[in-house]
Amino acid sequence: VINLPQRLLFYFEGGRLEGWYPVAVGQPGSWQTPTGSYRVVTKERDPVWDVPVSIQREMRRKGEKVRKKVPPGPDNPLGSYWLGLSLTCCGIHGTNAPQSIYTFQTHGCIRLAPEDAVDLFARVSVGTPVEILYEPVLVARDDSGTTYVEAHPDVYGRGGEPQLTQEASIPVWARTDPRWEKIVKQQEATAVPLPSSGERRAAGGAE
Repeated sequence: VINLPQRLLFYFEGGRLEGWYPVAVGQPGSWQTPTGSYRVVTKERDPVWDVPVSIQREMRRKGEKVRKKVPPGPDNPLGSYWLGLSLTCCGIHGTNAPQSIYTFQTHGCIRLAPEDAVDLFARVSVGTPVEILYEPVLVARDDSGTTYVEAHPDVYGRGGEPQLTQEASIPVWARTDPRWEKIVKQQEATAVPLPSSGERRAAGGAE
């Protein structure tokens, strides 16, 4: 599962989280990473980069040398590992520019740090399902009833409110808490706890 505003990839086995990795994803504008349900269809070590025509046009506009193929090696932007998706425009891969990780800099692909690409490549098989989401606002509740809200910048401009499936699990009092709107607006990408309903009653707050 990749959540684009969060710039994180989560790897699950049997519904259990087994690893997570910071990633770089598509630039705002015409290079946004698409959302949807896909599968891994190919795995390649030391891939050749067949430069898409759209990126060749961009190279030409920028006055750069136009390349149609880039062989394996240190100059290859795909790094040493490639996971091709049923999403034909993009894939999951390593990089020769690790400083770009946790940014919105790619042409749509999901880019991993070299060491993380090694780890994920070993875990994933052809056929592994991949979900790409766009959820700037994340909500969770722990066993004590405390609700956590985490808001990320809405870089693609798609709206910052939680999806209805999430909203249905949020207590009414949490959504009416004055801090809710503040957290969503500040977009600090940090999980902030709201008190449980029991804590609110103890403090004299209304339900």
